[in-house]
Order: sequence, then C-alpha cells, then structure tokens
Amino acid sequence: MFSSFAYPELSSVLVESLRLDQAALDDGAYWKFASYALLHFSWIHIALNLIGLFFFGPIFESWHGRKNFLVVLIGGILVGGLLHSLLDSETAAVGASGGILAILACLAAHSILSRDGSR
Repeated sequence: MFSSFAYPELSSVLVESLRLDQAALDDGAYWKFASYALLHFSWIHIALNLIGLFFFGPIFESWHGRKNFLVVLIGGILVGGLLHSLLDSETAAVGASGGILAILACLAAHSILSRDGSR
C-alpha cells in the first residue's frame, strides 16, 4: 500500500495512476475500481484499515474460510468503488475501507443470524 504523504516525489504519478475518479472512468479505466484500494490518504488511513483487518480478519476467516474472506474483501472494494462513482462523481476515491466495511457487515450479519453466539 502506498501513502501519498510518504513519498511526495512519487505522489502525483501514483495518485493519478491509482485513484478512482470520474474522468478516468469516462476514459475507460475500469481497472481503477480495484487499484484505488492500494492508495491511502495518510499513514493513519493505512493504520486504521490494517487494525480493522488485524482484529476482524481472523474472526471472519475462522468462521467462513480464507477463500470467502478474499471474495468478500475484494467484492467490498469493487462495490465500494462502484457506489462511490455512482453517488459522488465529484471527488476521487482511495483506500480499502469498502473491503473492510464489507467484512464488518458480514460479521454483523452472521452474529445477528446466529443469535446463540456460536458459528
């Protein structure tokens, strides 16, 4: 993952290459629905995503397996990018928060559906 503040000399090239923005989508750069997750605003942004993965990733993986973890994480990143482009075409998107929120949403749904607290 890359922080735009960590290496200012690379910042403009990487930000333009990876961020999800409407102009790039209009030019057909649909791969940016995935690449934007590799770019973060700051070290705090990266840290919060990693903390979320550290605490909730192993729980999800133990309940649903590694394959499902990757499917939900990547699916959340793609759906998050799609929703962002549909709902806010004026700003660019960066970060993997959509994937983290998808993991949290699945864990919450699992916990609600299994009211006895077990798997």
